[in-house]
Amino acid sequence: MPAEVDLPLGEEVERAFGISRAIIVRAIDNAPDATVSLIGAAGAEYLASVLDADDVLGISWGTSLTSVVDAVLSLPPADVVQMVGGLRAAEMDVSGVELVRRLTRKSGGRAFPLLAPLLVRTPSMAAELRGDPSLADSIERFSRLSVALVGIGSWEPPKSSLYSEFTPEERGELSGRGAVADLCTFVFDAEGRVIDLPALDRAVGVTLDELRRVPRVIA
Repeated sequence: MPAEVDLPLGEEVERAFGISRAIIVRAIDNAPDATVSLIGAAGAEYLASVLDADDVLGISWGTSLTSVVDAVLSLPPADVVQMVGGLRAAEMDVSGVELVRRLTRKSGGRAFPLLAPLLVRTPSMAAELRGDPSLADSIERFSRLSVALVGIGSWEPPKSSLYSEFTPEERGELSGRGAVADLCTFVFDAEGRVIDLPALDRAVGVTLDELRRVPRVIA
């Protein structure tokens, strides 16, 4: 591991939270802008160490994930699947579709983008899209994911692409119910509980049950 990784602290976090692996990256005091790149390099190294050619890798989107993908030098030729639809947020520099393509250009694996919006107008429209034959190649692989690479968005302070997709009223309701973070299309409180909101029935992407069944999730 690079020198910026704090192995002893990572082991403490693993014991405290019962997770299989925690990689703690130390920030550089006089170079705060380098933190995301350091996280990306550590994430890329770990991904390369666990991924095999017969894996099915799911990926979402986000600043940290873009950094991970950019830091990847090479990977086994696993299938790469976009797990959630596209965002309309203007601050998203790199879309989920583009991340899938960048990753497979480096690995030689097959790309399965999800060419649909993340949130649509109604739950029935979302259900229709999830059953659309044009998305079947990607969606049918959700149940076969063996590794998932996901970003975690912060709600306080707001540093989340998903946060911007909600209306002010929806954001207010979620914040009032204790929202602190999101992952894919799921919003969590401080105890790690998923907050249910009717707006999320309009989402196109991996379901919570499908994500929970993934053997290895890298966040």
